[in-house]
Amino acid sequence: MNTARIIRWLVVALVASVSVNMFVAGWYVGQESNPSRPAARGGGVKATLESLARDLSPQSARTLRKALHARAPEVRPVLQDLRDAREDLRDALAADPFDRNVLAEAQARVRQATATLQRVLHNTLAQVAGEMPVRDRRLLARFREDFR
Repeated sequence: MNTARIIRWLVVALVASVSVNMFVAGWYVGQESNPSRPAARGGGVKATLESLARDLSPQSARTLRKALHARAPEVRPVLQDLRDAREDLRDALAADPFDRNVLAEAQARVRQATATLQRVLHNTLAQVAGEMPVRDRRLLARFREDFR
């Protein structure tokens, strides 16, 4: 195989890999953030976190709920940015003619919104974990592994 052909196949594989990852990430976020879906009205992440809170000590559960509630105004616009970026990504992939630059910009927006959401949730977790007794932190550690 010549070098140009290898590079072309590598680019195809990279685009396919990124597309699959964006689909999976988008599907997951869509399941958790779409208000018209039952999971967003009472299941999904909220139900998962409530399940965790039931296993924690009452004080840790209150701390977790309070921290998540306090971050909600910060998370909502990030989720909307992520939804919008995912929509732009779908549009860019389906566009005819295809524009690689438009796709790259949409992918960058998805990555940025995802990173922002992770940062907010990670900061919340760090805040809450620091206020929990070791028993509850261990429950949290096991829960995160079970959730994967």
